[in-house]
Amino acid sequence: MKTVTSISGDRVYSSGRAFSELSGVFLQSLAVPSDDRPTVRCVSRNDALSLVIKARDAIGDPQLRGQAAARLLDLLEQSGVLQPLPLTEKGAKNVDLYAVGPQSVETLDPLELLGAMQPAGVACYFTALQYYGLTTQVPTHHHIAKLVSRSSAPAALRATAPPNLQKSRRDPLGTLLFTYQSVPYYQTSRGTHTLAGVQLRQINDRSLTRITTREQTLLDTLHRPLSCGGLSIVWEAWQSGIAELNEQLLVQHLQSLNDSKLMRRVAYMLSVAGHTPGPLLQSMLDEVRRALDLELPPALLPLFPGLQGVGIDRTWQLELPVL
Repeated sequence: MKTVTSISGDRVYSSGRAFSELSGVFLQSLAVPSDDRPTVRCVSRNDALSLVIKARDAIGDPQLRGQAAARLLDLLEQSGVLQPLPLTEKGAKNVDLYAVGPQSVETLDPLELLGAMQPAGVACYFTALQYYGLTTQVPTHHHIAKLVSRSSAPAALRATAPPNLQKSRRDPLGTLLFTYQSVPYYQTSRGTHTLAGVQLRQINDRSLTRITTREQTLLDTLHRPLSCGGLSIVWEAWQSGIAELNEQLLVQHLQSLNDSKLMRRVAYMLSVAGHTPGPLLQSMLDEVRRALDLELPPALLPLFPGLQGVGIDRTWQLELPVL
């Protein structure tokens, strides 16, 4: 641990017993990842302040109790316990992130940054595609989803600005959190009814990630193709992911989501990828097909929401974009 000088005359030194004890208690709280704190290799400023306060109060040293948490956090930074990450283009929240301990900040995984920023969030879209090896492209952006209930989702969309003005100003990728190493990181809100597949995976011995399953990630490409990197990435994901597709899990997700429009899109993508559905999945798709045949005339649906079609697939009544 580095030795630091006092701040504004405060007699708190990294070489002193009290501060050394504070550092130890602080680091102990970041020893093991958990569901509530999925990564302990990096931490947000707000989380770090909370941990500093708990460590200061637990020690009970009068000298430490007289110090503001922000001052103690500055000392932890000066002593090398925390390393500030060089974030640029910070969003409205103006966040700060720190690497914990003497590690190279270049080794931090984007999933760790997202988990530190939004511990209860779910990594998805382009970020999940990279994690599962469903794309050979380097992500041009990363996403963490904040989950909202179905009832609260409409309220979240009704902000203070008039709807038309709000729509014109809204970034289609979500809310910018920060940019790190020239890559923007976004937060988006997702209704819990749109996410059937979420799992907790281990990245390394000090980090977990809450992320969409491989099958949910593929479904998400048909929900937010631009957030997933665009059409070329989507096609690549389905072509490369079909070999390791867990059809049973896919069926479970589709049953939970209960979205006939999504099933039509899935049916088309499976066909293009050359996948023959198993009995249960085929039965589900046949039921959707029969319901579609009863529509007179059948309603056309864009294969990818928000993208204009130039061709038509008559089997599933889908408007197809330029391939």
